[in-house]
Amino acid sequence: MPPDAQHFVRLREARRLYSLVGECLAVGGDGVAWRWRLTKAIRRLLGAELAFFADYKRVGSPESPEGWLRPISLLDDWGGVEHRPTFWEHFVRDRHERLPYSRLAEACETFCVALRSDVIDDRSWYGSAHFIEHSVPMGLDDCLISYSRGPGDTVQSLFLQRAIGAPTFPRSSAELVRGLWGELRQFQPVQLSSVEGSAFMDLPKRMLQVLACLLTGYTAKETAELIGVSTHTVQEHVRRLYKRSKTTNRAELAARYRTIAPVLVNTSLEQLPDVSELINKATQPPWPHEPGRRTLDPP
Repeated sequence: MPPDAQHFVRLREARRLYSLVGECLAVGGDGVAWRWRLTKAIRRLLGAELAFFADYKRVGSPESPEGWLRPISLLDDWGGVEHRPTFWEHFVRDRHERLPYSRLAEACETFCVALRSDVIDDRSWYGSAHFIEHSVPMGLDDCLISYSRGPGDTVQSLFLQRAIGAPTFPRSSAELVRGLWGELRQFQPVQLSSVEGSAFMDLPKRMLQVLACLLTGYTAKETAELIGVSTHTVQEHVRRLYKRSKTTNRAELAARYRTIAPVLVNTSLEQLPDVSELINKATQPPWPHEPGRRTLDPP
Protein backbone atom coordinates (compact mmCIF):
# COMPACT_ATOMS: atom_id res chain seq x y z
CA MET A 1 0.00 0.00 0.00
CA PRO A 2 1.42 3.42 -0.91
CA PRO A 3 2.34 5.54 2.16
CA ASP A 4 -0.30 8.14 1.33
CA ALA A 5 -3.04 5.53 1.18
CA GLN A 6 -3.33 5.41 4.96
CA HIS A 7 -4.52 9.05 4.87
CA PHE A 8 -7.68 8.22 2.95
CA VAL A 9 -10.91 7.40 4.76
CA ARG A 10 -12.79 4.48 3.23
CA LEU A 11 -16.31 5.28 2.08
CA ARG A 12 -17.87 2.54 4.19
CA GLU A 13 -16.07 3.90 7.29
CA ALA A 14 -17.34 7.42 6.59
CA ARG A 15 -20.87 6.08 6.16
CA ARG A 16 -20.62 4.15 9.41
CA LEU A 17 -19.37 7.28 11.16
CA TYR A 18 -22.32 9.39 10.06
CA SER A 19 -24.67 6.55 10.88
CA LEU A 20 -23.15 6.48 14.36
CA VAL A 21 -23.79 10.20 14.81
CA GLY A 22 -27.43 9.56 13.90
CA GLU A 23 -27.62 6.76 16.47
CA CYS A 24 -26.24 9.10 19.11
CA LEU A 25 -28.77 11.78 18.22
CA ALA A 26 -31.58 9.24 18.60
CA VAL A 27 -30.72 8.91 22.31
CA GLY A 28 -29.16 12.37 22.66
CA GLY A 29 -31.42 13.42 25.51
CA ASP A 30 -29.60 10.95 27.75
CA GLY A 31 -26.02 12.11 28.24
CA VAL A 32 -24.81 8.68 29.34
CA ALA A 33 -26.64 6.73 26.63
CA TRP A 34 -25.20 8.59 23.64
CA ARG A 35 -21.67 8.61 25.07
CA TRP A 36 -21.90 4.90 25.77
CA ARG A 37 -23.14 4.12 22.26
CA LEU A 38 -20.40 6.26 20.75
CA THR A 39 -17.62 4.70 22.83
CA LYS A 40 -18.59 1.12 22.04
CA ALA A 41 -19.07 1.74 18.32
CA ILE A 42 -15.92 3.79 17.72
CA ARG A 43 -13.75 1.17 19.42
CA ARG A 44 -15.01 -1.48 17.02
CA LEU A 45 -14.89 0.79 13.98
CA LEU A 46 -11.23 1.68 14.52
CA GLY A 47 -10.05 -1.70 15.78
CA ALA A 48 -9.03 -0.52 19.26
CA GLU A 49 -8.66 -2.60 22.41
CA LEU A 50 -9.75 0.32 24.61
CA ALA A 51 -11.87 3.39 23.97
CA PHE A 52 -12.93 5.94 26.52
CA PHE A 53 -14.91 9.16 26.39
CA ALA A 54 -14.23 11.55 29.25
CA ASP A 55 -15.69 14.87 30.36
CA TYR A 56 -13.65 17.33 32.42
CA LYS A 57 -14.00 20.79 33.90
CA ARG A 58 -11.21 23.33 33.78
CA VAL A 59 -10.47 24.33 37.36
CA GLY A 60 -7.23 26.24 36.87
CA SER A 61 -4.48 26.89 34.39
CA PRO A 62 -2.13 24.34 32.81
CA GLU A 63 0.70 25.91 34.80
CA SER A 64 -0.97 25.11 38.13
CA PRO A 65 0.98 22.48 40.10
CA GLU A 66 -2.31 21.27 41.56
CA GLY A 67 -3.72 20.30 38.15
CA TRP A 68 -6.27 21.97 35.93
CA LEU A 69 -8.68 19.31 34.63
CA ARG A 70 -11.27 17.91 37.00
CA PRO A 71 -12.75 14.56 35.85
CA ILE A 72 -16.55 14.53 35.75
CA SER A 73 -17.34 11.37 33.80
CA LEU A 74 -15.60 8.55 31.97
CA LEU A 75 -17.18 5.80 29.88
CA ASP A 76 -14.90 3.00 28.72
CA ASP A 77 -15.24 -0.01 26.43
CA TRP A 78 -12.80 -2.90 26.07
CA GLY A 79 -12.15 -5.76 23.70
CA GLY A 80 -11.71 -7.88 26.85
CA VAL A 81 -12.70 -7.10 30.44
CA GLU A 82 -9.76 -8.52 32.39
CA HIS A 83 -7.83 -5.24 32.50
CA ARG A 84 -10.76 -2.93 33.22
CA PRO A 85 -10.35 -2.92 37.06
CA THR A 86 -6.67 -1.99 36.69
CA PHE A 87 -7.56 0.81 34.29
CA TRP A 88 -10.06 2.31 36.72
CA GLU A 89 -7.63 2.00 39.61
CA HIS A 90 -5.09 4.00 37.59
CA PHE A 91 -7.68 6.54 36.50
CA VAL A 92 -8.84 7.46 40.01
CA ARG A 93 -5.28 7.39 41.37
CA ASP A 94 -3.29 9.32 38.77
CA ARG A 95 -3.79 12.85 37.53
CA HIS A 96 -4.79 13.08 33.88
CA GLU A 97 -2.65 16.14 33.22
CA ARG A 98 0.48 14.15 34.07
CA LEU A 99 0.01 11.85 31.08
CA PRO A 100 2.46 12.42 28.22
CA TYR A 101 -0.17 13.23 25.60
CA SER A 102 -2.33 15.59 27.70
CA ARG A 103 -0.27 18.55 26.45
CA LEU A 104 -2.65 18.53 23.48
CA ALA A 105 -5.48 19.66 25.75
CA GLU A 106 -3.44 22.65 26.89
CA ALA A 107 -3.09 24.03 23.36
CA CYS A 108 -6.51 22.97 22.06
CA GLU A 109 -8.74 25.94 21.17
CA THR A 110 -11.59 24.05 19.45
CA PHE A 111 -10.72 20.38 18.98
CA CYS A 112 -7.54 18.49 18.15
CA VAL A 113 -6.74 14.95 17.08
CA ALA A 114 -3.35 13.27 17.02
CA LEU A 115 -1.72 9.90 16.60
CA ARG A 116 0.66 8.87 19.36
CA SER A 117 3.59 9.26 16.97
CA ASP A 118 2.60 12.91 16.40
CA VAL A 119 3.10 13.62 20.09
CA ILE A 120 5.79 11.21 21.29
CA ASP A 121 8.54 9.50 19.33
CA ASP A 122 8.96 5.73 19.67
CA ARG A 123 12.06 5.91 21.84
CA SER A 124 10.45 8.25 24.38
CA TRP A 125 7.17 6.33 24.38
CA TYR A 126 8.57 2.84 24.89
CA GLY A 127 10.99 4.06 27.53
CA SER A 128 8.44 6.11 29.46
CA ALA A 129 7.09 5.34 32.89
CA HIS A 130 3.56 5.65 31.54
CA PHE A 131 4.05 2.92 28.95
CA ILE A 132 6.00 0.56 31.22
CA GLU A 133 3.97 1.01 34.38
CA HIS A 134 0.49 1.57 32.93
CA SER A 135 0.12 0.40 29.34
CA VAL A 136 2.15 -2.84 29.44
CA PRO A 137 0.31 -4.37 32.44
CA MET A 138 -2.98 -3.78 30.59
CA GLY A 139 -1.70 -5.15 27.28
CA LEU A 140 -1.96 -1.75 25.54
CA ASP A 141 0.33 0.09 23.15
CA ASP A 142 -0.34 2.58 20.34
CA CYS A 143 -2.97 5.26 20.94
CA LEU A 144 -5.04 7.92 19.22
CA ILE A 145 -5.70 11.03 21.29
CA SER A 146 -8.31 13.75 20.84
CA TYR A 147 -9.69 16.67 22.84
CA SER A 148 -12.55 19.11 22.32
CA ARG A 149 -13.14 22.36 24.16
CA GLY A 150 -16.80 22.69 25.01
CA PRO A 151 -18.97 25.52 26.32
CA GLY A 152 -17.82 27.28 29.45
CA ASP A 153 -14.99 25.47 31.18
CA THR A 154 -15.65 21.99 29.78
CA VAL A 155 -13.16 19.74 28.01
CA GLN A 156 -13.94 16.38 26.43
CA SER A 157 -11.58 13.62 25.41
CA LEU A 158 -11.98 10.62 23.13
CA PHE A 159 -9.05 8.24 23.56
CA LEU A 160 -8.39 4.95 21.76
CA GLN A 161 -5.61 2.47 22.36
CA ARG A 162 -4.66 -0.71 20.52
CA ALA A 163 -3.39 -3.95 21.99
CA ILE A 164 0.30 -4.78 22.13
CA GLY A 165 1.25 -6.45 18.87
CA ALA A 166 -1.53 -4.79 16.87
CA PRO A 167 -0.69 -2.45 13.97
CA THR A 168 -0.44 1.24 14.81
CA PHE A 169 -3.37 3.50 14.01
CA PRO A 170 -3.27 4.73 10.41
CA ARG A 171 -3.65 8.42 9.61
CA SER A 172 -7.13 7.69 8.26
CA SER A 173 -8.28 6.83 11.80
CA ALA A 174 -7.28 10.30 12.97
CA GLU A 175 -9.19 11.80 10.04
CA LEU A 176 -12.30 9.84 11.00
CA VAL A 177 -12.11 11.05 14.60
CA ARG A 178 -11.59 14.61 13.35
CA GLY A 179 -14.78 14.28 11.30
CA LEU A 180 -16.57 12.82 14.31
CA TRP A 181 -15.72 15.80 16.51
CA GLY A 182 -16.85 18.15 13.77
CA GLU A 183 -20.28 16.51 13.92
CA LEU A 184 -20.53 16.13 17.70
CA ARG A 185 -19.69 19.76 18.33
CA GLN A 186 -22.63 20.89 16.18
CA PHE A 187 -25.16 19.10 18.37
CA GLN A 188 -23.84 19.66 21.90
CA PRO A 189 -25.28 20.47 24.36
CA VAL A 190 -28.80 20.80 22.90
CA GLN A 191 -29.39 17.61 20.88
CA LEU A 192 -26.57 15.74 22.58
CA SER A 193 -26.99 16.49 26.26
CA SER A 194 -24.39 16.84 28.99
CA VAL A 195 -23.56 14.05 31.42
CA GLU A 196 -23.06 15.98 34.63
CA GLY A 197 -26.32 14.91 36.27
CA SER A 198 -25.46 11.21 35.98
CA ALA A 199 -21.70 11.42 36.49
CA PHE A 200 -20.79 9.43 39.58
CA MET A 201 -17.56 11.41 40.00
CA ASP A 202 -19.66 14.50 40.63
CA LEU A 203 -21.74 12.94 43.42
CA PRO A 204 -21.53 14.25 47.00
CA LYS A 205 -19.58 11.96 49.32
CA ARG A 206 -22.58 10.58 51.23
CA MET A 207 -24.54 9.94 48.04
CA LEU A 208 -21.50 8.12 46.67
CA GLN A 209 -21.49 5.88 49.74
CA VAL A 210 -25.18 5.11 49.35
CA LEU A 211 -24.68 4.28 45.67
CA ALA A 212 -21.75 1.97 46.41
CA CYS A 213 -23.79 0.08 49.00
CA LEU A 214 -26.73 -0.31 46.63
CA LEU A 215 -24.45 -1.56 43.83
CA THR A 216 -23.04 -4.13 46.25
CA GLY A 217 -26.54 -5.37 47.06
CA TYR A 218 -27.33 -3.83 50.45
CA THR A 219 -30.92 -2.81 51.21
CA ALA A 220 -31.80 0.73 52.29
CA LYS A 221 -31.99 -0.40 55.92
CA GLU A 222 -28.65 -2.19 55.75
CA THR A 223 -27.09 0.81 54.01
CA ALA A 224 -28.36 3.14 56.75
CA GLU A 225 -26.81 0.94 59.45
CA LEU A 226 -23.52 0.57 57.58
CA ILE A 227 -22.89 4.27 56.98
CA GLY A 228 -24.54 5.56 60.16
CA VAL A 229 -27.55 7.51 58.88
CA SER A 230 -31.32 7.06 59.03
CA THR A 231 -33.24 4.95 56.54
CA HIS A 232 -35.09 8.12 55.55
CA THR A 233 -31.78 9.79 54.65
CA VAL A 234 -30.78 6.82 52.49
CA GLN A 235 -34.15 6.88 50.73
CA GLU A 236 -33.76 10.61 50.07
CA HIS A 237 -30.31 10.01 48.53
CA VAL A 238 -31.78 7.23 46.38
CA ARG A 239 -34.55 9.56 45.22
CA ARG A 240 -31.95 12.15 44.19
CA LEU A 241 -29.94 9.47 42.41
CA TYR A 242 -33.06 8.56 40.41
CA LYS A 243 -33.45 12.19 39.40
CA ARG A 244 -29.78 12.60 38.47
CA SER A 245 -29.63 9.41 36.44
CA LYS A 246 -33.12 9.68 34.91
CA THR A 247 -34.07 6.26 36.25
CA THR A 248 -37.23 5.20 38.06
CA ASN A 249 -36.30 2.13 40.09
CA ARG A 250 -33.31 0.45 41.71
CA ALA A 251 -32.84 -2.08 38.94
CA GLU A 252 -32.43 0.71 36.38
CA LEU A 253 -30.24 2.69 38.76
CA ALA A 254 -27.96 -0.29 39.39
CA ALA A 255 -27.76 -1.16 35.69
CA ARG A 256 -26.71 2.37 34.77
CA TYR A 257 -24.06 2.83 37.43
CA ARG A 258 -22.60 -0.67 37.03
CA THR A 259 -21.77 0.48 33.52
CA ILE A 260 -20.34 3.90 34.33
CA ALA A 261 -18.96 3.30 37.83
CA PRO A 262 -17.26 -0.12 37.84
CA VAL A 263 -14.89 1.00 40.56
CA LEU A 264 -17.86 1.01 42.97
CA VAL A 265 -19.19 -2.45 42.12
CA ASN A 266 -18.64 -5.10 44.82
CA THR A 267 -16.89 -2.61 47.06
CA SER A 268 -16.86 -4.02 50.57
CA LEU A 269 -17.66 -1.91 53.61
CA GLU A 270 -13.98 -2.03 54.59
CA GLN A 271 -12.91 -0.84 51.14
CA LEU A 272 -15.55 1.88 50.80
CA PRO A 273 -13.65 4.63 52.69
CA ASP A 274 -10.55 3.98 50.56
CA VAL A 275 -12.51 3.99 47.30
CA SER A 276 -14.39 7.13 48.29
CA GLU A 277 -11.12 8.83 49.16
CA LEU A 278 -9.55 7.80 45.85
CA ILE A 279 -12.48 9.25 43.91
CA ASN A 280 -12.39 12.40 46.02
CA LYS A 281 -8.68 12.85 45.31
CA ALA A 282 -9.25 12.25 41.60
CA THR A 283 -12.02 14.81 41.32
CA GLN A 284 -11.39 17.50 43.92
CA PRO A 285 -8.46 19.92 44.24
CA PRO A 286 -5.83 20.07 45.52
CA TRP A 287 -4.49 16.93 43.85
CA PRO A 288 -1.32 15.13 44.92
CA HIS A 289 1.61 15.45 42.56
CA GLU A 290 5.27 14.67 42.43
CA PRO A 291 7.27 17.85 41.72
CA GLY A 292 9.54 17.36 38.74
CA ARG A 293 8.07 13.95 37.93
CA ARG A 294 6.76 13.48 34.39
CA THR A 295 5.26 10.30 33.01
CA LEU A 296 7.67 10.52 30.07
CA ASP A 297 10.56 10.07 32.49
CA PRO A 298 12.07 6.57 32.70
CA PRO A 299 10.71 4.64 35.69
